[in-house]
Amino acid sequence: MKIFTLLILSLCVTLLVFFLRIRLNTGKIIVFVRTYGRYFLVLMLLSYGFSKFFEGQFSYPSLERLDRKIGDSSPMGLLWTFMGYSKIYTVFGGFCQVLAGCLLIFRRTMITGSLLALMVMTNIVILNFSYDVPVKLFSTHLAVIALLLLIPNVVNLFQLFFMQKSVQLIPERSLFENKNKQLVAFLLKLMAISGLQLIVIIMTVRSFFDKPLNGHNLKAIYYPEQFTIESTSVNRWQKFIINDRYATVFYDEKRYEDFDVKVDTLKHLIQLKSKKDTLNISTLNYRFSDKNTKMSLTGFFQKDTVSITFNIKRKEDFELVNRKFNWINEYPYNK
Repeated sequence: MKIFTLLILSLCVTLLVFFLRIRLNTGKIIVFVRTYGRYFLVLMLLSYGFSKFFEGQFSYPSLERLDRKIGDSSPMGLLWTFMGYSKIYTVFGGFCQVLAGCLLIFRRTMITGSLLALMVMTNIVILNFSYDVPVKLFSTHLAVIALLLLIPNVVNLFQLFFMQKSVQLIPERSLFENKNKQLVAFLLKLMAISGLQLIVIIMTVRSFFDKPLNGHNLKAIYYPEQFTIESTSVNRWQKFIINDRYATVFYDEKRYEDFDVKVDTLKHLIQLKSKKDTLNISTLNYRFSDKNTKMSLTGFFQKDTVSITFNIKRKEDFELVNRKFNWINEYPYNK
């Protein structure tokens, strides 16, 4: 609908200019459109690129994700798991986007930046279409913008790369002809780059302080082995997952409930505060046994007494997490 609306508006403006015989400086309009498209592409590349440096776009697979069967994952969920697993690959992808964005800022490096942006965005477009990611058209538009920026030099680039000819590339025209205005624009670009560096520093510091200061050793998936309740008012648990700040009780494959969690490691208490009903607070006592492979949970849950014994599976117990990098593999480890 949005694209259709823009198409109608463009058609109306075109007809208005044609019938009113308005004289337009097409050269300046083309320069303005190219400059606008270039900086829009810069903004998108930098924002998506920097988000990959932190856990903004892709994060390491959570306990819920690790416990889910591959066949039960959505195509997009599978892609997010693949990207989030390797921090090195995710940062590399973000670095390519940031590098392309920075090269596009300056006219002298615009062609190199456009080539890199086209390659990066083409890869992203293929991933979005292959794994059913919602931003298919938007990523395609960004790839088309990078291609349009290269249009004046397509023939020259073909002769340079494929025919090994010495060519003179067509330079990008400045939006401003006045030297003073060009200087101001250059200074604004330097300020923008400095601002981006400041944002990276702030995000780094923020991500560090956002981590819980007092961690606990309860982060794991708990599978009930024995479940005892005094009445039938409480649903039986299929599994129980504890993270840093929240916990999730799964009653079956589709029904679950999220809780804010507080852990007192000295008194061995877990406090679960329902996110649906903030007045619903349960306090349970926990104890580990059998070399920390089992945990017992007793106390009041939703106004009923429960006693549960769990088998524990921690994140490091998963093969995907436990498997480390190996320089030499005698045999393919394709499990």
